[in-house]
Amino acid sequence: RFLFNWRKQDVAPVYPRFEAVFSRFMQTFEIFGAFLDKNEIVRPKINQLELTYINGIDREEVNGQIKSIHSILPDLAWRESGSRLLREPEHVALNSSFLLPENLGRLHLAAGSALNVKTGRPALRLELTARGINATGDSSIEEWFAVAHEWIVKAFADVTDEGLQTGPWNKYE
Repeated sequence: RFLFNWRKQDVAPVYPRFEAVFSRFMQTFEIFGAFLDKNEIVRPKINQLELTYINGIDREEVNGQIKSIHSILPDLAWRESGSRLLREPEHVALNSSFLLPENLGRLHLAAGSALNVKTGRPALRLELTARGINATGDSSIEEWFAVAHEWIVKAFADVTDEGLQTGPWNKYE
């Protein structure tokens, strides 16, 4: 397994975009390959690729209530009624998967209750993961990651409220 992690840091003056982070990944992957070649170690066969974005959304965005989750994820709504036995849930979790085009894999969406580790306030964790590989072998690693990135960005826009997409939503570290 070759992992390359990046996360937002408070000290970083500029948020690096995907292209910059992916460029660093590819450089590091090539350095790893050169190390293997120099030491006469066979390069591993790539059998899966993965790209994950983890977004943290303070519950302040939904008045601190899980039952208002539809303010973040409009496809979900908690029905309120004075006669309901099940009122606001204590915890929420959602897992879904969607096929990527051209047999490239799947996009996994996971949303659930979380805690902002810096503030201690309740939050919603929204994780989007593209996982797979081109089964036909017709595309390069770069092409797979380009499709994965596009799907993650568009999926975020597809599942979240428009007002959230333009606001300072990423408060979960």
